[in-house]
Amino acid sequence: MRHAASAIWIIGYSHDLDEPTSRLLMEALIDVWTVRDTEFHEDVVPVVTAAERLATFDPQRLRHRLSAARAAVDDPICKAILIGLSRAGSPPIWSPDEAWPSDTCTALAVLIEIRHARGQISELQAQSIHDIAMGWGGLPDVYRLQAAWIALRQDGSARELLARVLAPDDI
Repeated sequence: MRHAASAIWIIGYSHDLDEPTSRLLMEALIDVWTVRDTEFHEDVVPVVTAAERLATFDPQRLRHRLSAARAAVDDPICKAILIGLSRAGSPPIWSPDEAWPSDTCTALAVLIEIRHARGQISELQAQSIHDIAMGWGGLPDVYRLQAAWIALRQDGSARELLARVLAPDDI
């Protein structure tokens, strides 16, 4: 399936359906969608949106689809599902012992894990979030900014930096 307008219509229509039927539509959309390449393009929007909705209904079913995409080394679908999870504000639903198909997927997964971490993060996570903010993983700026903010919060300099940004100019 590759007709984005139809997929978006299906997703919109699913809001009017009962939850089990809507869930089945979202699952089917993720299962049959093909993504043209590994960049962040409009052809991933239907999978991102379906994953976001499915994350709210039944995260375990989405976990199964993410696991299958990881096993098949389907980088575009993995990215789309991770973006959907991020947009839904969902906690990590994956098994940590499986490899990600790309640095981009790894970076998205680390960002989601750290956003849901309780308390302090590990030194490895702190380094990873700093690396993501600096561009590792090739994430779009919106995710790099999230990573930068998390890194600043973790090292205690967020408050000072925010005060400097919001301070009136002396000019």
